[in-house]
Amino acid sequence: ELEILARCSHPNLVRVLAACMLPATPCLVMELCDTSLDKILYGKGALLPMPLVLHIATEVARGLAYLHPTIVHRDLKPGNVLLNGPWGERPAVKIADFGLSRLHNGVVLTQHPEAGT
Repeated sequence: ELEILARCSHPNLVRVLAACMLPATPCLVMELCDTSLDKILYGKGALLPMPLVLHIATEVARGLAYLHPTIVHRDLKPGNVLLNGPWGERPAVKIADFGLSRLHNGVVLTQHPEAGT
């Protein structure tokens, strides 16, 4: 995760502030955000306003567009989308949790043409 995040600098990706890589207790210190999208979606019980939904989706897409030439996240879900700032406005949106991400150098061919999820 540290190797991936050390390569990245984008406003829609969570920042690493410090790291301790001792064998017994590895630790990453990252920027603090107010909440995650899953807490908002599943805790509120009400629909989010469409402008807010579009803002969050656009910001996540910007972060993914930055990553995708060389990095595949592989674990994008509401719990890994962090939000910071006022709700009536446009909160900062950050993609987090790069523990399953992978670096890739080119096209990966599948063994079977029926590949899918």
